[in-house]
Amino acid sequence: MSRQNNDVLPPEGQPSTSSRSQSSNIALGLIGGSFVTIMALTTPFITMQLKSSLPYMSTPRQKVEKALTFLSKRNETMLANHNLKYKDIGTTI
Repeated sequence: MSRQNNDVLPPEGQPSTSSRSQSSNIALGLIGGSFVTIMALTTPFITMQLKSSLPYMSTPRQKVEKALTFLSKRNETMLANHNLKYKDIGTTI
């Protein structure tokens, strides 16, 4: 009985090349499937961020000026009433 080249059996104790390629294909399929799943789940969130031009709304100049005047008046009244109390929380003796 003569055998052709493509009928050669692998040495004993070693897996055949078809089982190696099959396990490689399974591993590749799992990795690829995981990648596709992650992309499918994250794409809507990424595209939402790309649609919006800014993640925040700009504050009008009047609001900023009102806040600064409020803070300056508050500091003046606190200084006048001597209600400023400082606590040193960083020093250990």
